[in-house]
Amino acid sequence: MTAPVVLVTGSTDGIGRAAAGLLAARGASVLLHGKDPVKGGQVLDDLRRRYPRAGLDLVTADLRDPAAIDGLADAVSETHGRLDVLINNAGVFQQRRALTPEGLETTFAVNALAPYRVTRTLLPLLSVRGRVVNTASIAHMSTTAIDWDNIQGERRYDGHAAYSLSKLGVVLMTRECADRGVEAVSLHPGVCATKLLAAGFPGSQGASPLLGGENEARLATVEAVESGGYYDQAVPARPSRLARDPELPHRWCRLLQSFG
Repeated sequence: MTAPVVLVTGSTDGIGRAAAGLLAARGASVLLHGKDPVKGGQVLDDLRRRYPRAGLDLVTADLRDPAAIDGLADAVSETHGRLDVLINNAGVFQQRRALTPEGLETTFAVNALAPYRVTRTLLPLLSVRGRVVNTASIAHMSTTAIDWDNIQGERRYDGHAAYSLSKLGVVLMTRECADRGVEAVSLHPGVCATKLLAAGFPGSQGASPLLGGENEARLATVEAVESGGYYDQAVPARPSRLARDPELPHRWCRLLQSFG
């Protein structure tokens, strides 16, 4: 049986790195992703030493850059020609408002817009029974209303509010993918001791990143999932009221599409 080809964005650290290692150990052909080629190469070498029989490769791209995302698709096409599972894992937490080179607020650009762009760009490579796993967060429940005139913190910025909104956006995008016939799920991977947790919630105690990695890997490989569903770790769960609004997934994705 051919090994499934899995791309894990943001897999040179934390939960993504744990997921990549677990998938490699289970026989998947894993594409690591990071924006730093030096660090990425080190992680690739380490995983190849640990899993010498696994198919492991590295693709580098700054997900804040649309052109780099196009290059990511080219790299996947050249190395494997197809993709069976896409795990949109990369994410950030910004206490202070900062802009990307494209002029977008960073939390929105990396957490919400990049998964949409990556999924859209890689969709032609996704196999017939392919799956998209989007890393959201239980924090999405903190957003109780969407201020469409302050999506990027243009008028006022709060790091927690920006993060929560971006993760609500991930849940909404997942539902829109499912509505369009793409098998997709979103998940809260668990509260894990990562750089993101330290940046957003200083002093918080988290579980090992292996917990989140195991939950991502499980949803990537389990035989059947509820497409469009939200999972708390790897268990089906009820997302927030806004996440269940039947109109919001399409409206949110129209917003994302407006950025090109």
